[in-house]
Amino acid sequence: MQEQKPNEMNLFVKILVYVFSFLCVCLVSCEKQKQEHNFKQAEININTANLKEGDILLKRSRGIISDMVVKHLNEKIPISHCAVVVKNHQQQLELIHSISKEYAPKDGVQSIRIEDFLADAHPSNIYVVRRKNSLEKRREFVEKIKSYEQQQIAFDYAFDYEHKDKMFCSEIIYHAFNETNDSIYNDIKNHIKVSFQVFFDTTKFEKVPIR
Repeated sequence: MQEQKPNEMNLFVKILVYVFSFLCVCLVSCEKQKQEHNFKQAEININTANLKEGDILLKRSRGIISDMVVKHLNEKIPISHCAVVVKNHQQQLELIHSISKEYAPKDGVQSIRIEDFLADAHPSNIYVVRRKNSLEKRREFVEKIKSYEQQQIAFDYAFDYEHKDKMFCSEIIYHAFNETNDSIYNDIKNHIKVSFQVFFDTTKFEKVPIR
């Protein structure tokens, strides 16, 4: 029996490795598509009947940027984005949030449909919280949030709480509470990093059932 030459053996091994790698990529791709399909099935399964104006919707998005935010914050409950529930001119519930133009039709504070906001969310990381205060205070908060949209405030790429000419997602909430004399932070200057965990403080917010 004729022995295979070393070069032929190396070529054969390379082909096997290539075929195996290709199959792995195909399997991963199929699994990813399957997971995304399952996400889409789960994402619409939230009960919006309990939502009220002023509620805050929190989520962990899918994607590299969201993963980086979650990793940087390193918090017990992984959240990467938030929005505020409001009613539009047709008295239908929608959301107002601030987002970079790389991920939206335009830059900064804008409205979005609830189902569109949840389209890239992890089903197990969707929460709604409600500020523990008076109805009058919640109305003031909502009007302030709406005013930011009307002003078309740009997205804050510097992630700086100090200025209100540009705002990122949780910053619009921070300023809206402050401007209605209902601060949720004792001292924002001592917060080294942006945190979503204040929204899970049961002395300040209550969790709204959405399942």
